[in-house]
Amino acid sequence: MQQECDTFGSSTPADIERHYTTRELAELLSVHQETIRREAARGRLRSVRVGSDRRYSESAVRAWLNERSS
Repeated sequence: MQQECDTFGSSTPADIERHYTTRELAELLSVHQETIRREAARGRLRSVRVGSDRRYSESAVRAWLNERSS
């Protein structure tokens, strides 16, 4: 495993940002999955597509939550 990390530079598992699925994020925030999808579709919540699913980085979620609270 360490050898794989060295292949990509000095990255370590601690440097890798957490990403959430739509379902995980909805459960974490106690909102409906459609709320998460709608916010992403409107461009308010950054996401990346992985196959037919979306993933939401922890930093994107924090930015979205900060924007909603201001």
